[in-house]
Amino acid sequence: MQDLKLDIDELIQDLTQTGPKNIKKKVPSRATLNVIQPEVGLSEKFRLLTRRNTKETLSVYKSVINRFLRFIKEKENPDEWDLRRFFDHLEKEHFSRSYQRTSWYALKKYFKAKELPWPLDNSDYPQLDKSAIKKPTLSKQQVTQMIQVVKLHGEKDQKVLLALTSTYGLRRSEFCSLREKHIDRSNHTLYVQTKKGGEARYHLIPHQIQPYIYGWNFDRRISISGATVLFNSILLKAGIEKEQGAGIHALRRALATQLSSTDLPPMRIYDFLRWKNRSLGMLTEYDNPDFRETDRLIYSKHPFLKAWSEPMFIFPKKQGA
Repeated sequence: MQDLKLDIDELIQDLTQTGPKNIKKKVPSRATLNVIQPEVGLSEKFRLLTRRNTKETLSVYKSVINRFLRFIKEKENPDEWDLRRFFDHLEKEHFSRSYQRTSWYALKKYFKAKELPWPLDNSDYPQLDKSAIKKPTLSKQQVTQMIQVVKLHGEKDQKVLLALTSTYGLRRSEFCSLREKHIDRSNHTLYVQTKKGGEARYHLIPHQIQPYIYGWNFDRRISISGATVLFNSILLKAGIEKEQGAGIHALRRALATQLSSTDLPPMRIYDFLRWKNRSLGMLTEYDNPDFRETDRLIYSKHPFLKAWSEPMFIFPKKQGA
């Protein structure tokens, strides 16, 4: 049991970033195929089950599993009642439903690695209380104000964060995972490693934001928490009071809200925001537009690009501010 905790740490350290690579596929030789593979141990099974998860997700999984093992006092083969007691414990200790849902996935993979049957039904899956969920969304005027102030008074990191998130609706993790290899300044394109099951894709870099991002070294890493600090500093600089629960995702919601109010085809908005509308079945599978055509169409109705090229303007402060 202790070995798994140590091995998970090693597995997380071994993960590398994914992205566009021009690597020639290797065809295994007959000799390679005939090599007897070593027995797959517990840690290797867990690695194989989670190999598509991000480093951040694996870190949370590790924390959940260790918490669970401490809770059941290192019991060798946990059962249904151990799980039910653990989830009841999380509920009583006021862990968020989001954390409980993540715990479900982490422990389900742990049970599979242990080759133990998963004893809970889908009906036991922690449901979100949608009525209690606040989804802060910035208005068009607020985003425009942020852009105008940051253009004039912002630091380089504030400019690059706001330019990319207001243009593409990047999720926080998508912004933080951008590297120099993902930016092609000669062809004015960037590659977004999408999250949450969306579609990774290339984007055109419009001329309006090029001056604000081309001078930035994307190999200078900005952490998840660092991006949040940057976003908060932009709100402060723009004189916008932060709504409870508002984060970088409020910019993504603002962009989606504004694009949805146009006459743009919904499928093109889905594509631009790197969503995949699986409810449309095979239409989604067959719909394969050129990203350049989609981006040019979106940019023709984009709510915030104009603000990046407009003359500088400082919004007046509120009275009493």
